[in-house]
Amino acid sequence: MALICVVAPSVFAADSTRARRLSYPLIAGYEPQNLVTDHNALDLDVAAMEKQLKKGAWSEAHHIYKDGAYSKMYADFRFAEPLQKAVPADTKVEGKAEGGGTAKGRTIYAASANDTSLEVQYNVHDVQDSYVDCQVGALWRTHEANLSGCFKQGNGTIKIDGVGKFNYTYDIHRDNRAGRTLAILSKTAEQDMLKCAGCPDATFEKFYQYYGQPDYGHQWVTAAFDGTATSLKNGNVDFTKASNISRIEGVQKGVVNLNIWMAVIRKMNDAVYACETNSSKLKTMDWDEAVAFYTGSKEGSDGKGQGALLHQLADERCMNFNTCGADGNEVTGTSKVNHEIFQQLKLGQRNLLAGNCAEVRANKELIESRMLIPMIQGTLRYAHIQSNPATASEKTAAEGAAFAAAILPMVHSCSTQDAELIYENVKMGAPSTNFQHVKNAFQKTYSCMQVTCEDVGGYYDAANSEYFEGAAPCTGSAKGNALGIAFGVIIAVVAVVVAGLFVVRRRRRAAVLAPPKKNPIFVHSEEFEDIDVRDLT
Repeated sequence: MALICVVAPSVFAADSTRARRLSYPLIAGYEPQNLVTDHNALDLDVAAMEKQLKKGAWSEAHHIYKDGAYSKMYADFRFAEPLQKAVPADTKVEGKAEGGGTAKGRTIYAASANDTSLEVQYNVHDVQDSYVDCQVGALWRTHEANLSGCFKQGNGTIKIDGVGKFNYTYDIHRDNRAGRTLAILSKTAEQDMLKCAGCPDATFEKFYQYYGQPDYGHQWVTAAFDGTATSLKNGNVDFTKASNISRIEGVQKGVVNLNIWMAVIRKMNDAVYACETNSSKLKTMDWDEAVAFYTGSKEGSDGKGQGALLHQLADERCMNFNTCGADGNEVTGTSKVNHEIFQQLKLGQRNLLAGNCAEVRANKELIESRMLIPMIQGTLRYAHIQSNPATASEKTAAEGAAFAAAILPMVHSCSTQDAELIYENVKMGAPSTNFQHVKNAFQKTYSCMQVTCEDVGGYYDAANSEYFEGAAPCTGSAKGNALGIAFGVIIAVVAVVVAGLFVVRRRRRAAVLAPPKKNPIFVHSEEFEDIDVRDLT
């Protein structure tokens, strides 16, 4: 299928007030306009947690999940004498480093005169491999902490810019903490996605209505860690009798599919709100953070690394469903999902820079529809495996349940009956699984969820170059609707051209029109691939 990207004319307007460095490290081919190497390192927490789980070190893994390890590292100082005057947030602080040289950071919050404590976040660098000089959090428990760039252990002196020098006391292991954790992404969902300005986010609201709790992800993962059951409104999971391998899968996939998946949505929603209210000088900061949370540092600058987050997940599922490649008809390479998501991420970035807020919201909605596809594919794959007694296992049951947990609220918003049918077939402890029932229930809601049969593909047996029995891609109305929308897009493009021509500075610039609300169609454009954001400023 060809992919057409239509951009609003004003997307090319220059922003003369935006000041930034020439470039930051690419994230899977995306060029952030802000320093987000620290956000991009959150995947290291996932990798560290998984490492401990594989060793059977449940306590250490749980602490990494709760306490963090690699993202937003800060030192928590205690002073023998109170501060002499107030210290504003973002004030420079420096002192001797544990490994020699100087440790540097900035205050996270403002401190009042007479306070005896201060939290200082370490400076973040623009090289991903060395983005911060101090990495502790829960890593001291695994003896893997990087202490060389931390403020010196024990008693020392720091210089607070504009305030003076102060003698501090702190424990280099326990007082160097991670401010961004895998758990907190879900634990703060109520304030960040339900009760905040610009809230509730439409997608999050569907999850909240289904599960009945804003921190459903944290509750799901905690149940897997503790071997307990959740008490949610719908979609409960019971790990009380689960094996360790089932619980490991529940933790690993629950963290990515639930906590991180929704964190990406949250950051895109923040970006839309900031655009609509003109409330941030850093126009693309939240958007860049969404890209970092989706991708992670291990994917590398070209997206071909072995990652640990949603980018990697999409590439793994496309191999199972013959939907890799720009056209979605291959079993290796970058998923069509990622091709489409990153095109929309780049378009969204340019629309943010130009202040085209309605178009940014449309970009967000398209990305969200693409993010559903790997979750559908994962649920179908494990439902097929579980439907055959010869291949079913506790491990694959947990994997299927974790994928279903990330898509059931969306199905439920379209059809409560189909959501319940899917849940009963793929939940932990399901007495049996009927793959065809699950497949048919999904297909009924594809149009509502803005995906097509072609998007999802079929469960593919690459070894024999054929689809598994009964698992070929569906056909019919979903694809027909997509073709109708494609025609609508063409008409919309013609309307834009007739309405008025606009001038661009470079031949490779393309235009974006807010896409239709249902069954979004993407069209691939070779000219779009290499557009440099710096040409637009």
